[in-house]
Amino acid sequence: MPRSSSLRLEPVETDKKAIHCLVHLEPSPHPWLLSAIYRPSRSLERPSFWKHIQSMSARVPGPMLIVGDLNRLIDLGVIGGSFFLEEPAEGISAC
Repeated sequence: MPRSSSLRLEPVETDKKAIHCLVHLEPSPHPWLLSAIYRPSRSLERPSFWKHIQSMSARVPGPMLIVGDLNRLIDLGVIGGSFFLEEPAEGISAC
């Protein structure tokens, strides 16, 4: 007989750049953090954004999954007819 499971999302925090939810997937007793983010495109906003993501990771025990538009290019490419190269998102590696 297959085991049944249930999924429950518990919002932890929301703002204009992120939605953080605890994911409860029964029968597992251990929730995990799901963060749907839109990384700021302005480089001046990024350090505080990543510090906040890191603090969310530290506040919630267990694993964390970050999904979304990270606005990150790892290679030289063409955007809107011009060349654009952005530095790697160093903040994500600390989460």
